[in-house]
Formats: sequence, C-alpha cells, structure tokens
Amino acid sequence: MVSRHTRIVEKVQTRLKFRQLRLLVAVGQHQNIQGAARELNVSQPAATKMIKDLELDFEVQLFDRTNRGVIPTAYGEALIRQGQLILAQVSNAAQELDDLNDGSSGRVVIGSLLAASSGLLPEAIDQLMRERPHVAVKVVEGTNDALMPALRRGAIDMVVGRLPTHRHRDEIAQSKL
Repeated sequence: MVSRHTRIVEKVQTRLKFRQLRLLVAVGQHQNIQGAARELNVSQPAATKMIKDLELDFEVQLFDRTNRGVIPTAYGEALIRQGQLILAQVSNAAQELDDLNDGSSGRVVIGSLLAASSGLLPEAIDQLMRERPHVAVKVVEGTNDALMPALRRGAIDMVVGRLPTHRHRDEIAQSKL
C-alpha cells in the first residue's frame, strides 16, 4: 500500500511544473490571483485553474479565498517557501552558467549590514579577488529584516554584520569574524 506521503512526493516530482511554482510564489507575494496572473502574463481564469489543479493533484487546499484576495494555508505557505528556494537555486544556476560563459568561475552574493560595509567587507572582497580573480561578487546592503529572509530563501549566500540578539539565531549558522 502506498502512503499518502509517497503519493505527494511522486506527484511533486512528476506533475509540478515550473510555471505553477512561479505562480504560487507570485500569488504569495501579491496575496491575490489577479495580480500574480498579471505579473506572469496569464489570464486570471488560467491562473485560478492552475492553482485548482495543484490542489487536486496534492489533495490539499493551498489558499483560503477571501473577499480581499487569498491567504496561503499552511500547505500553501510550505509550497511557496520551498518554491522561493527552488526559484532562487534555478536563478543561481542560470547566473553561474552566465558567469562560466563570460569567463568568470563563480559567483557569491553577500548581504551586508551597513556597519560591516565600510571596513571589514571591502578588505575581505579584496582578499577574495586576489585569491580568486574570476569570482563575481555581488553585495546587497540592507537591514536584518530584509537580509535574513533573503538568506533563508537562498537569494543571498551569506550576511556580514551583527545578528540581532533574539531573532534569526536558531535558523542559520553563524561565525564570528
């Protein structure tokens, strides 16, 4: 007998389409199907059908519909969160292919708190560039509220700066510099 978990894993691996994943992430960002459909250049009925097909395939409700839009259920939140990671990894893979194509040998995205931007980070990047001159480095400045979620989503590779004392500490590995 096949367990429900095995059926869901098999369905995700065989039926989930990249376009559906992009739609789920967009619906999560917009909190409505119409805005997500517009972003992805599909009709609202087509987007609604894609979501209903996913719900039927996975036998779960992904969104609660309200008069103001949609709210992800726990299942929807999980799939959106994992979808963000998958999309970030695909974007990183595409960027790496571009880097290899134009002669670079890799890419790192560093999140930086303002305090780390002026001294420590430029020195570290200089050292990296001396040791690995073909690595592409991108620095994204921001606050913990913006950088930590981006780190968890895989949109950035590391954050340089002071962690807040109460949030984010259990969710990431940290090293003192």
